Amino acid sequence: VREMAEACLRDKVSRELLEGNYLTVTAPRLIRMDVRAKLCVRGVRQVMEIRKQAREMLEAFLNPITGGSDGAGWDLGRLPEYQQLRNCLQNVPGTLYVMQLSCLCYEERDGQWQEAEYGQIRRFPWALPMAGECRVEVQAGGGQPYVE
Repeated sequence: VREMAEACLRDKVSRELLEGNYLTVTAPRLIRMDVRAKLCVRGVRQVMEIRKQAREMLEAFLNPITGGSDGAGWDLGRLPEYQQLRNCLQNVPGTLYVMQLSCLCYEERDGQWQEAEYGQIRRFPWALPMAGECRVEVQAGGGQPYVE
């Protein structure tokens, strides 16, 4: 990986930087985002399909390589904001509005996923989001929500 990075940087940075021990290559810090959402839809017949689409869209949106609003992945150090998650869900066809939304973040420490505070992990310059458990409830009109 270091050699690939050096090859990409060769014509962009000084030779001293590449030949010295100034360049450090590190793996990204993956941040698992578990999202819980409750959506309101118009009709009962839409519930199952919208729930499935919402989960798929969240998982695709949170993909570190192909996610984000433009499908080009996430830049290192940039994690999705609450409003971006809400917009992602609002774009599910058939969704009237997002009733509830919450997200828990986890970082891997010593091989274990441990809950992390969003304010702290968003400062990691090499953080990347990834989809964790995405649980979606869908409620038709004023009826009872369908829960997986």
